[in-house]
Amino acid sequence: MLRANGADATAQGGLAIPPATSKADGEPISLKAVSLPAAIARHLPKGLQVFSLFYWSRGVRCQAYLDVPAGKEALPLLLELHGGELWNGYPPGYTAYAVDPSIAAGIATNRAISFLPNYAGYGPSRGSPGDPHQNYLDVANGLAALGRISGLHVLPRATYLVGLSMGGDVAMILAAHDRNVRAAELVSPYPGPVAMMEWMNAQGVGSLTALDSLDLAAMVDHYGGDLNAAAYRNDSYVYSSIHVPVLIIGGTNDPGFPPPLLRTMYHGLKRYDSHVTIRFFNGSHAPDSTAVNQAEAAWFNAHGLKFAWPWS
Repeated sequence: MLRANGADATAQGGLAIPPATSKADGEPISLKAVSLPAAIARHLPKGLQVFSLFYWSRGVRCQAYLDVPAGKEALPLLLELHGGELWNGYPPGYTAYAVDPSIAAGIATNRAISFLPNYAGYGPSRGSPGDPHQNYLDVANGLAALGRISGLHVLPRATYLVGLSMGGDVAMILAAHDRNVRAAELVSPYPGPVAMMEWMNAQGVGSLTALDSLDLAAMVDHYGGDLNAAAYRNDSYVYSSIHVPVLIIGGTNDPGFPPPLLRTMYHGLKRYDSHVTIRFFNGSHAPDSTAVNQAEAAWFNAHGLKFAWPWS
């Protein structure tokens, strides 16, 4: 029987977490099976369950959704890293980009364990929205909490990342630090503040769009004017630190992260990693279409995560 405080917590499906003993990073708090509407639940793979996991990260309660297929076979881990706000000043509980149970159910597959963390300040997670480095810490602490769940069988060195918008930068920071990451897909990714500033400076102030100018002003206000400052480095990954296959997907009419910016990012990664691919599809930010879905599925299949679209 699952107890709300996590003590002797055993959830449906044979998963359990130890009693919470501290507020240390990565300490699981509670694990509960999510009750889904029948219209959504009937589309889940047979026996798969969706859980809500609370855990400690940076002194606050963070939350994530977890899709666990039936059976005891060790499976790859698929992380879905959502987008969010790049600059501070947003109120606690900001939820515009939060992950909810329907999103978790929508990516459920019997070929992988799926993990969808809400960074601090998003959805049920406490605290305030942070920068990409802080979001990365929330993801890393969530992965540590996963490691403390008994009955969860995750294949080592078989973690796959999907990073959307700001989540693309979070994904790359994680890929640079976690040796279990095998491949990453980035959808309309924010390339990080160093790359973003360097690209905008290369365009010249007179060539910047109104949106670029706003981003430039916001970055200088947030980080300061010194690209060598620790804040810039913390929120950015280094191209040479990425050694896993990367798929970049962009929208042909994305006003925030346009094709020229993503091509610059692609060439930067390509200098150190030959397994980098870039594709553009009709649409604006984070294009979503059958063609995009097919490209994603084919790419993941080619890199060891076998599934068909729609994921089932």
